[in-house]
Amino acid sequence: MFSSIRKRLTFANVAMTLALVFAMSGGAYAAKKYLITSIKQIKPSVVAQLKGKDGKDGAQGPAGAQGPVGPAGKDGAQGKEGLNGTDGKDGKAGATGPAGPTGPTGPKGLTGPEGQSGFTETLPPGKTETGEWSLVRNVPGSGERVAAANSFNIPLASVPTAHYLRKTGKEPFYNGETEKEEERTVAGCSGTVVSPTAAAGNLCIYTSEEASAFKNVFGNIILPVVCPLSSGGACVGSTTGADKYGFGLETISESELGPGLVSVAGTWAVTAS
Repeated sequence: MFSSIRKRLTFANVAMTLALVFAMSGGAYAAKKYLITSIKQIKPSVVAQLKGKDGKDGAQGPAGAQGPVGPAGKDGAQGKEGLNGTDGKDGKAGATGPAGPTGPTGPKGLTGPEGQSGFTETLPPGKTETGEWSLVRNVPGSGERVAAANSFNIPLASVPTAHYLRKTGKEPFYNGETEKEEERTVAGCSGTVVSPTAAAGNLCIYTSEEASAFKNVFGNIILPVVCPLSSGGACVGSTTGADKYGFGLETISESELGPGLVSVAGTWAVTAS
């Protein structure tokens, strides 16, 4: 019972109890003389006895709201670069692949001097050679002859059929019935001056420019004239066509007003038959 009363002792209860005792015991003097207004008026050992034990912890309250996210921290210092790793070992060599098939036999060539390879004697059948040609010359006036020779890089085994093609891509010819120059398509010359081609057995001479030159001044003779190299460069009046080694070309200037530049040029292609 005493322990139950002790648990309820507080400073206020003690003060009130003492005041009541003084009032009951005798008089206003005692109350006035011993009125306790501060805990300092009580002996510490007595105060210690008057204190009750701590009660049990109360139930935990609900968790508070989460606070705002704090600012991001500064980046840490960069670490030192690591050491390079060692190179790996070389892998094993792969197995040798099978030998490829034997290629076709090349064309027969001439035997060269000892220690040197031979070269092709004639252009193999179906093979094509190409090149450029030009008749360019300053002339004093009209009627001047302008000629040039053009050799094949590799001679042919037989003489090709020569075709001269104007800028239209067609071959000029003299029509005896109309007595005029006309043009025709040549099946064996289907290329262009930029990409010259020739069917087997044909020489195709393509034209890119025809300036200050006659096209037909002798009636049935078409200019420029194509002739064999054996003609010596004088094509007009000679046998027309090419030979196994190349071809010649000749035209005549048409500068009626005096000196001028004759410029007739193009490309050629020949294919061995």
